[in-house]
Amino acid sequence: MPHLALSSRFSQATATFKKVTSVLIGSNGSAPPRKPDLPSHLKHGVSLAFLRAFARILRVADGDSTHVAGVKVLEYTRKSQRSVAEMHEGDMCLGGIRAVGEATIFFSHAHACSFHQLLDAIECHLAEYGLDPATTFFWLDLVCMRQHFIHEEVMHIYKVERHIGTVVVILEPWDAPRTWASTWCVYEMLHAMRPTGRLIMSLSSSERKRMRQAIEADE
Repeated sequence: MPHLALSSRFSQATATFKKVTSVLIGSNGSAPPRKPDLPSHLKHGVSLAFLRAFARILRVADGDSTHVAGVKVLEYTRKSQRSVAEMHEGDMCLGGIRAVGEATIFFSHAHACSFHQLLDAIECHLAEYGLDPATTFFWLDLVCMRQHFIHEEVMHIYKVERHIGTVVVILEPWDAPRTWASTWCVYEMLHAMRPTGRLIMSLSSSERKRMRQAIEADE
């Protein structure tokens, strides 16, 4: 059955990256007892309205991966050396929606994923959980970290997750998620699986359709 294969693949990925977790978190796999300090700029999240507008600014094409969008972000932030979220703090989008606010959801994605599929998955998540797009702000590494200081920034990932609490992982494609083959994504998922965390899986509308078709064909 497809879901059993996915479960087995995730279990294998979890086992593979336990050593990574022990190095980055602690030898016994436990998080620090006290909530660590987090640089204020890493508390920023962005609204879906901003992400869609920003994709147009960067001219991210339908087939572009998040990696391609990331290359564009590097150039966009070269002069300021700040994160995209920092650069647009205080901006307003159409409909009076703030571009930037304190992050409420950490979104984990593989950079090989389609950027527009990522945005669609975010929209599906908002709808499925009845979240207000005007007050829900997503933490995405691409726009919330200072890309020109990425090696320093990534060391705060677990702090960001602990600060936000909810981690949403995009499954693309649903039957062979790229996030499960990414070292950092697995690391992020392992952190979210702790008692104080909340881990949610999300699909874009096209992947939801593919999954329904597979389920119907398997009946």
